[in-house]
Amino acid sequence: MAVDASFSSKRHAMPHGTLLASNLNRGPVIPLRHRRRIAVSRMLLVVASASPVAWAADAPPPKTWTAVARDNADLLRLRSGPHLLYRSALGGEAYGRLAVVALDRPDDPPLITNLKCHRAYYAGGRGICLGSEEEALRSRFFTLPFDRALQSGRESPLVGFPSRARISPAGRYAAATTFVEGDSYGGKFSTRTLLYDLQRGQSLGDLELFAVSRNGKPFKSVDFNFWGVTFGREEGRFFATLGTGGRTYLITGDVRERTARVLRENVECPSLSPDGKRIAFKKRIAEGRWRLHTLDLATLQERPIAGELRSVDDQVEWLDDGHVLYEYVELVGLPQLAANIWIAAVDQPTPARVFVRAATAPVVVREAVAKTAAP
Repeated sequence: MAVDASFSSKRHAMPHGTLLASNLNRGPVIPLRHRRRIAVSRMLLVVASASPVAWAADAPPPKTWTAVARDNADLLRLRSGPHLLYRSALGGEAYGRLAVVALDRPDDPPLITNLKCHRAYYAGGRGICLGSEEEALRSRFFTLPFDRALQSGRESPLVGFPSRARISPAGRYAAATTFVEGDSYGGKFSTRTLLYDLQRGQSLGDLELFAVSRNGKPFKSVDFNFWGVTFGREEGRFFATLGTGGRTYLITGDVRERTARVLRENVECPSLSPDGKRIAFKKRIAEGRWRLHTLDLATLQERPIAGELRSVDDQVEWLDDGHVLYEYVELVGLPQLAANIWIAAVDQPTPARVFVRAATAPVVVREAVAKTAAP
């Protein structure tokens, strides 16, 4: 297997030694030294041995993969149709990099790009990668925009460990959520959500600066936390989670007006369906436990996703109007064994199943984003 030469750069260099497998379904993926400084009690970090681990009886052997440059003909051909971007959990040089598979062939060996991201998203011809780099015993976090050809732009600094990323359908606006140390007001964790105008290449500031209302009255508290932004089809419209006073709320707002209002309680990490009629979200059922649900935006009636009974802590991605994708990581094991993307039907009791193995952070790209290279 020939590895793209750009993989040897400082930013994308792979660490040597022990692999870490994080339980993403109970909190954010935060390195151990950051976890000690950030009050996120639900997060569990498991150090997995680098020695060989036997595969479960019903699991396939590790898949092969191919490293590609951004102008690789196979990559351009693959991205000319509907495809899935995700964060690879395969070992070695592939770990943590943005991978690509066709939506209708998710079991194929993935193409591994040279973009290394904790979270990424792509829509409307624009992408955003939330990454990090080790510098003098500390981590530096940043956002990195990229285009249709996976050509990255100029970095913007981030404060805190990357957690969520989204882009509006037309590619105009983006949101990035991080977990932040040092500014929690008595809660278990603190978040920061920044908005960006990708068209103009500028930051729009923190979501905390927006004016929020509840029941027609101003709603404000020093312990406000925002996370899990999802954008509507109408330019500038968004949904997100607001946490305050030990409770969570679904809010909807407008980026251009810099306002938002509360819709209802106990909704976390909303994700808008392709038809814009429903939101998939995680509902807290106990401390540190959630169940996936959907919410009808016309009636505000909710229903559980019957095929997934486990506690899932992720912002799901809609595959189509009837199915969602999400990451689930087992409590122990090497990442390539424990971390998988699952699929669940939202209207049927069909049991959830693995969609892509050794993968997290799914991004569904329905549009053709690259022309097939000339023969």
